Amino acid sequence: MNTILTRFIAEHAASVEPTAYVLEGRRAQRPRGIFPAAFRRFGGSIAAVSGKQRVVIQNQQTVGGFQVNLTSLASVDGYEASRSATLAYEYFRAARLKVPSGRAFSSREYEAALEYLEQHNEAPLLVKPAHTSRGRGITPNVRTEQDLKAAWENARAVYIRGLGSSNQILLEEQIEGISIRAFIAGERVVAATARIPMFIVGDGNKTVEELAVRSVRLRRRNPFLSEYSLDVHQILQDSCVDPSHVPPRGEILVLSERVGMEYGGVTVDITDHLGSDLQKLAVGAAWAVPGIPVTAVDLVAPQLDSAEGAAVLQIDVEANLAVHHFPWIGQPRPVAEYVARAMIRRAHV
Repeated sequence: MNTILTRFIAEHAASVEPTAYVLEGRRAQRPRGIFPAAFRRFGGSIAAVSGKQRVVIQNQQTVGGFQVNLTSLASVDGYEASRSATLAYEYFRAARLKVPSGRAFSSREYEAALEYLEQHNEAPLLVKPAHTSRGRGITPNVRTEQDLKAAWENARAVYIRGLGSSNQILLEEQIEGISIRAFIAGERVVAATARIPMFIVGDGNKTVEELAVRSVRLRRRNPFLSEYSLDVHQILQDSCVDPSHVPPRGEILVLSERVGMEYGGVTVDITDHLGSDLQKLAVGAAWAVPGIPVTAVDLVAPQLDSAEGAAVLQIDVEANLAVHHFPWIGQPRPVAEYVARAMIRRAHV
C-alpha cells in the first residue's frame, strides 16, 4: 500500500465531510455552465458558432472562443504538448525540470518493452500511451510479464479507438506520491487539487460493500463527480477486498490503484497547503511550453510542503475546470474567472 497516499487521506480526507454544493437553497450550477457564467461576470456574452464551438463577445467585439474545455488562449505548442507526453517531457527537460525516467516504444515493440521491464527487477512501472486524454490507457504498478501484456493492450486500445495520432507507448518509473493538479494563471498557482483513488474508512459496523455503496451515493451530491457512473461491484472485485469484511473504526482501505474519476477517484482542494517549491515547479512547467497563459499542470510529489522527490507529468490546456470548481473535499476555486480575465486582457492588449 502507498503509505504516502494513506497518510494524506488520513490527514486531509478521512474525517472530513464532502463539500455541500447548495447555493441559496438551490443546486449549484452544473459544470457545463462554468465558462458562460465566468464570462458573464465580466460583461461578456456567449454565441454559438458551429457544433461545440463558442465565441466570447464583449462590447460587440469577439475577444476569444472555446470548444468544451479548449480555449483560444492555447498556443499550438501548448496544444501539441498537452496531447503528447513525449513532447511535453522534451519541453520540461529543456527547462531542467524533473520528469519520470523511462522509455518510449512503438506499439510494435512489445518484446523490447518486455526486456526493458525485466531490467527493472519487478520495480513498479507506469505504462501509458504517449498520446492520451483524461487518463485513458494508463496502467500503474506493472511488474510482471502478465501485467505488461494487459497494460500494453490497454494503451494500444487508445490508438485503436482513434484517440491519438501517435502509436508510442511509454514505460516509466512509478513515483510514489500524491497526484496533484495545479492550475496556473500567469505566474502563479491559483488552484491546486489532490486526486486520490476511491477509499473507505471503517466504522466497526458496516461492511466494505456497505461503505463503498455509501461513498458512491455521496458522490451524487457533487455536480462534477455525479457525471461519472460507477459499478461498485466491479470496483470491489478489482480491489480483491472481501466485500463482507467489517473494517475496524478508523481503518482506511484504498479500493483502486487509479485516481481517475471514472474509477471512483475523488478530489481534495490543497491550494492553501501547496508549498512554495511545488508551486514554483508547477509554474516552471507551464512556462516551459511557449504561449500558454493559463493551463493545468500535473505533478506527483511525496509531500505537499517540499519539491524533493517530485516530478512533472503533464500540462493540459484542455483541463476540465470543474475539478477545481467542485472539489469533493475543500473550498471551490473559480478558475474559470482567471481564464476569462486572461482572454479579455489578451484581446485588449
